[in-house]
Parts: sequence; structure tokens; C-alpha cells
Amino acid sequence: MRPPARNVGGTVVGACLVLLLGSLFLSAQESGTGYLRLRVCPSVAGVFVDGKYEGPAANFGVSRKYAIAAGEHEITLSDPRYQDFSSKVKIEAGKTTTYCQSLLTTTLPSPPFGTLRVEGGSSKFDGVFVNGKFAGHIGEFNNVGQGLLLNPGEYTLKIVSPGGNQESEEKVRIEGNKTTRVRVGSVAVNSGDSKRVGESQTRPSSNQRGWLPPTAERGHLLRPCSDSITRPVGTGASSVQACRA
Repeated sequence: MRPPARNVGGTVVGACLVLLLGSLFLSAQESGTGYLRLRVCPSVAGVFVDGKYEGPAANFGVSRKYAIAAGEHEITLSDPRYQDFSSKVKIEAGKTTTYCQSLLTTTLPSPPFGTLRVEGGSSKFDGVFVNGKFAGHIGEFNNVGQGLLLNPGEYTLKIVSPGGNQESEEKVRIEGNKTTRVRVGSVAVNSGDSKRVGESQTRPSSNQRGWLPPTAERGHLLRPCSDSITRPVGTGASSVQACRA
């Protein structure tokens, strides 16, 4: 009596099909999109993904998340009053990855200061760069009582929109105890009036709260948030709850 025939070809084809589907699934996972959510102190720190400016950290918070290709990415956090921070993060397709970090304070420059006020741009989240260093976003420098404190001298001012597109670049001169206003794009000043891209004006500065220019120091290892309460990260760092922007 002959043993029952075995469909060897069908078994091989089935196994190959399983392997092919598995590799396609893994490939889809690796090439898909995941999401990044950040809890950062200060919340106005600029977020850079693989060197590209994407906006303030508050835009990546509890109610928002940033779509990003699955895989490993470098995240940099920058604020003029704190040490810059960079770390690698891994994003999984279809999943939201949350990280938290409190930046470490840095030594601030000494007076005398002038004040730089930046207005206009395509969005209040446009990044302001002074001599190549991130200094904040336009929404922090565009109203009375706001401004970036800089030592007197000449600076290169660059405006970059979220996504990394450069909108303008120009030289500005800062004078002690005066406010220099720079208007980016065609922005209404008074009824029926407008200013051209990059036009600047300097006038005496009033007593106003300003921000100081950034440094380029690095922080410590970025760690995943384990729960809704952020614990201190890195030597000398404070918790997000205790930090004051």
C-alpha cells in the first residue's frame, strides 16, 4: 500500500508566501509613519528633527503630536536661556512615542543690551536665528514688552518657518538701550500702511522683559516618559512641574 501523496510544491509555495508577507509587513512597519510627542521644560524650546526646525515644543504636547517617518531620528531642543540638548530617538510605525526633558540652565550674557523685536513672518511659530543660533519664535518677540536682548553690535538675522524653509536673512545692528524692530514680509503697520521684507527701525528702548541669546552646550540622555509625571532627567535637571518658562 502506497503512502498518501504529499503536496510538497504547495507546502513550499505556502511557506514562501508566509515569508514574503512577513517581510512586507516588516518593511511596511519600517517605512511607515509614527508619532512623536514631547514634554519639555521650557515649553517654548525649539524642536529640531534631524537638524530641521519644526516649531516650539508646546506644539508637540499633550493635545498634539508630530508625524514622523518610522526609524531612528536625532531630536535637538534649543532655548536661549538653557543648554542645547540632542539625543537619538526611535519611532515605530503606527505608534506614538513620548519623550520628556528638562533643559539645564546656562550662564547668561552681561549688559549692556539692546532689544530686537521681530514682527510678521508666515506664522508666529517661525524660528528666529541670530548668528546661526536659535533664539526663539516670532510669537515671543512681536509685541510691546517682548524682545530679544542682545549686546550692541551687528548680527545676522535669519527667519525659518516650521519645516525648515528659510524666509529671510539680513544684517541688523543693535544699539545699547534701544529697540530695533524688524518686519518680515509685508505687514500692516497702520491703516493703509505697510513695510517691505526685512525693513528695520531703531528707537529708544523702554524697560521691558527680554530674552538672552543662546549657547551651544549639550544636555544629557533623553529618556522615555514612564507616566504623566515627569521625573528629573540628567544631572542638575529639575522636573517639568517645578520649571518656570
